[in-house]
Amino acid sequence: KYTGIDISKRLVKECQERYPDHEFKVGKVEEMREKADLIFSYTTLEHIVEADWEKAVKALKRTGKIALIIEPTDFQSRAHCHDHKYEESFHVLKKKKLSDKTMWLVDLEK
Repeated sequence: KYTGIDISKRLVKECQERYPDHEFKVGKVEEMREKADLIFSYTTLEHIVEADWEKAVKALKRTGKIALIIEPTDFQSRAHCHDHKYEESFHVLKKKKLSDKTMWLVDLEK
C-alpha cells in the first residue's frame, strides 16, 4: 500500500486523479502519524523552516524505518527554501551527490 502526502492541495488532487488506487493526503511532515516502512522525500524537507526542523526529524523517526531523501544542499536559506544539516539529524547509510541535489539513504530507527 502506498500513501503520499504533500502540503499542496492542488498536487494531491492531481495525484489522486492520476493514481486512484493509491492514497494521497494534504499534510505537513512535522505532523505525520502513520507508520511507513519507507519514506521518500524529494525536495520536501527544504520547505521546513528551521524552527520546525527538529519536530519534522522526530516525526520522520517516529513514523518510518528507512528514508530516501533527495534535497538541494549548500545554499543560503531564504524565503521558502532552507538548507538543513541532514547528516547531523539522521543516521546515513549511503550518500550520493547528484548534479544539483544530494541523495541520502537513512536509517530512521538509529
